[in-house]
Amino acid sequence: MKKHVLSGLCLIMAVAGQAQELFIADFEQQPIYNSLYFDLEDPNLAHPLINNSDQPILNVAPDANHLGYSAYYTPYDDPSTGLSDGDQVGITDDTATVGTFYEGTQGYVLSDIDGNFTLNFTEVPLQQWTQAMVSCSLFIKESTYEGDGTQNTASSDRIAIYVSNPDKGAKIDLLDTTGHDIDALDIEGRWLNLSAQIPGFDRAQLVIEARNNASNEAFYIDDIRFEGQLSVSDFSETQSVAIPNPMEHNFSLLRRPARLKEIYIQNIFGRIVWRGVTRQNTWEVTELNSGLYFLNIAQDHKTWTQKIIKK
Repeated sequence: MKKHVLSGLCLIMAVAGQAQELFIADFEQQPIYNSLYFDLEDPNLAHPLINNSDQPILNVAPDANHLGYSAYYTPYDDPSTGLSDGDQVGITDDTATVGTFYEGTQGYVLSDIDGNFTLNFTEVPLQQWTQAMVSCSLFIKESTYEGDGTQNTASSDRIAIYVSNPDKGAKIDLLDTTGHDIDALDIEGRWLNLSAQIPGFDRAQLVIEARNNASNEAFYIDDIRFEGQLSVSDFSETQSVAIPNPMEHNFSLLRRPARLKEIYIQNIFGRIVWRGVTRQNTWEVTELNSGLYFLNIAQDHKTWTQKIIKK
């Protein structure tokens, strides 16, 4: 079977209405430390990588619609120094190699790992969305990469970017150089915008796996996005709609149901963060943080959902 290395270039969505940005990771909100990262753990053992004081940031918690991510190190079969000798990994604003980042002024770099580096992004819920897609921008520094990535050794460089469905075990590649010499793929020295449709995914997690072993070998990541269409965004004349939207302190319902059974708000991860009293006509949401939410309105046996923005 022929292996497809690149699953897609560019992200275009043409459906009724426009694609809606669900979750992003653009690496723009974190401070920059212009130093090397030193892993203080044993490079002979697999372990999570932590954020060290005054060193480049590797891990970030999720916030509103911004994805979180966490880093993990796995040694070669014959372990090397790993990241213990000080290497360029994590969030950076260094443009000496890339010229400019794909979006904004910061990105995430993986260089001279001397082992395997895995970056796991927050799982995202997609139950309420259709036409879901994921995209990621990648820059591979021009260099002399070794091997075809099939062996867990210093002479077998690789990078793989994929999205998985934790519930179903499905996996879709955006890029996988395993089985190929990176130098032979004509993907170095420029930004690549990789994308893939993810139909049938109830949940999705983006994962980046990298292996390289020299300071002149580097992978840069930027502008990760999940996008899609809200499956219940087209409201009929009989359905309620929250106004105003975006909202700041209070909202009410246009075409309030006569038999309002339940009204509640979920965050982007599906957690219920607010419930309203059904006998009211106006509801206060001052306690919610700014960001994207989903308002659920239930009448008898029917529930519909509206995307709302809290200012």
